[in-house]
Order: sequence, then structure tokens, then C-alpha cells
Amino acid sequence: MECGTQIIGVAVIRAEMDTEYLRSHYSLEDFIYFTQHAPREHGHLYHCAVAATFTNYTKFFLRECLRLCEMSCLYYNVYTDKMHHDKPQSTVEALHHLVQIRPRRQITYPVELMKGPPPATYNNVPSEDVLKKLPPSALFHINRKLTLEPKMVINSRIVVVGASDVSLGFLETLILCPHIHFNNLVVVSPEGLPLSDPSATPSSLSYPPDYMRRVSLATSCNIVQAKMRCINRAEQYVEVEGRRKVQYDYLILGTGSQFSLTTPPSHVKKLSVSSPVSRDVTAIAQVETHEVPPQVTTLDSISKAENVAKWVKSYPGTVVVYGTTLAAYTTIQTL
Repeated sequence: MECGTQIIGVAVIRAEMDTEYLRSHYSLEDFIYFTQHAPREHGHLYHCAVAATFTNYTKFFLRECLRLCEMSCLYYNVYTDKMHHDKPQSTVEALHHLVQIRPRRQITYPVELMKGPPPATYNNVPSEDVLKKLPPSALFHINRKLTLEPKMVINSRIVVVGASDVSLGFLETLILCPHIHFNNLVVVSPEGLPLSDPSATPSSLSYPPDYMRRVSLATSCNIVQAKMRCINRAEQYVEVEGRRKVQYDYLILGTGSQFSLTTPPSHVKKLSVSSPVSRDVTAIAQVETHEVPPQVTTLDSISKAENVAKWVKSYPGTVVVYGTTLAAYTTIQTL
């Protein structure tokens, strides 16, 4: 697109061929009525670049692209695993103007049984466009109506410590707000985001790896793969490994369930923590100073679970699993 002799931006748009798949796997009905949009009015955005002078008019550029292409909706996929897709697309500069669509939980259909001889209910089988397997990806969308609606930009520094289900649910709620864009979301976690599912640890029913790839939190959040060491509440920063500091305006602690031992009454170290409400009040926290034996490990991370599974295969001795939790049973099953 150009104005006079100056190029405003470049966009590559093609017809969307997987409309039924997107409709069944994502909550698109929250933003559009499919009965009011013809099949030819759905397009897929592959490339989009706007000149720096016209960055503030990106929504107007997208609206003109829809008008010139005679389309009403645009879709863009973000793939977490870049090796699993073959579409020649690039990261668009207008991604923050698009709205991320919430993924839908899918039903596992016994297709082979339903397609059997009578009395099989073949008529109830979903179409092949719904059942086909495509690489999981996050879906972003914009239409003519959304190009006219402003987005509120929040620049507050929000730091979330931990990658538990509570933390992931909090981040998902923020990034799926259609009319609010958070510019500064940070996740502090030693393992990053849980994109793998080792057999030695219980699976998360709320956020399995496939669903995590369809939400793609890494697109909207900055990931700090480190362990938190301390919190400076007076200067509002979190210190992580390597003496690095992560500044925050709002701090969310969602570390989830962790293995811990009861602190004995003696041999403890006192740690003073100043209260931001009253400077005269001092809270005393007891920190245990014991060391874990070298042959004892707790499966409190994905990397530890994978390393233990590899180590056991070459270890000829006896392995003792302590505990009656679900993690203990999954570990026994893996061994």
C-alpha cells in the first residue's frame, strides 16, 4: 500500500482455507458471527510490515487491507515450535493490535468405532476439517469492527514468580483480555514454561503441553529462567540467580506445591524482612540451613524428572520412592 509515491506498508494476505478447523478449535464466536461473513471474506495474514512513520496508523492500514482484499476477517497463527510448520510467514509488527483467541478443549472421538457397520452413528461424526491434526498454535484475529475499537495499553511491570497452574491461569486471563494490552509481563521460573510432559511427574489437567502451545504465553510474556533469591520490597525488585534484578510494580507469587521439610527448633538462621506498611515492624523468618544428602533427590522440576529417568536406566542398585502422593505413583510407573 502506498500514498502518493511513499510506501506505507506491505502485507501478504491469502484466503483462509481452515475456517472450520479454527471455528471448532478456538472461541471465534466471541468476536464474530459466522453467518454474517461469507467464506471468501476470511483471510490469513502471512506478512505485515508498516513504515516507522505510519506506525500509529497500523489499524487504519489493516482496515484498508481488508477493504482492498474484499475481506472482513484476518487470522494469524503463532507457532511455539518453529520446526513444526511449513507456512512461510514472519512475525507481524501489528501483533499487539490483533486479539488473541481462547483455545477450546477438544473431545476425543472414537472415529473408528463410529464409522463401523450399523448401528454405528456415522452421521454424528464431525467433518474431516474438524478432526484433522494440525500443529498447535496460538490464534490472533482482527475484523472490521475490532479495527475501530481502541485498546488500553498497560505499561505497569507485572512480575509473576513460578509457573504453577495459578500463575498460568493469571497470565492467561491477562493476555486474553480483548481490549487491554499488557506491555510488561515477566515470568520468573527456573524451568521456564511447562511445554513438556515427562512421565515421572503428574500431568497438569488444566494446562497440558498442547494447550500451552495454543495459548503461547511466551509471545506476550518475557521469560526469566532463573530461581528467585530474595525480594527487596523497599526498592521493588526481585533478585534472581547471578545477582540480576527484576524490577516490578506488581509482584505475584505463584510457586505452586513444593517439597519442603519441617524446620527444626535449633540450628536456624534469622532473616529480617522489612514491612512496607510500617517501617517499625520487623518480621522474623526462619530459614533452614541443612544440606540434602547427595543420593536424595526430589522431583520438583521437569529437568530433575527427566534426569532421574535417564539415571535409573544405568543404575544397578535399589531405588527407594518415598511418599504416597500422586507424584510417587507416577514415578513408580515410570521406573
